[in-house]
Amino acid sequence: MAADGYTLRSWVLFLASMPTLFVVGTGLTADRWPPALGVAAGGAACGLYTLTQGHTVPHLIMAAVLFALAITAPALAWRRQRAAQAA
Repeated sequence: MAADGYTLRSWVLFLASMPTLFVVGTGLTADRWPPALGVAAGGAACGLYTLTQGHTVPHLIMAAVLFALAITAPALAWRRQRAAQAA
């Protein structure tokens, strides 16, 4: 038997993941700064929120992934801009 509210939480997680896929996809492939900075700010904020919810191994792994996305998105945008300026 699932805990009370389990079904509701799973739908919320599913619905929240759909826009996240779009934002991460555009943030990691964008040549402009606004999408990349949005992913960086969101990743950092979500990583901090995840750590406030617990310090178990899954929490730490999720926070590490979110912080990695927060660093990777602006780094890739900066690299693409430098490559475009050099060409």
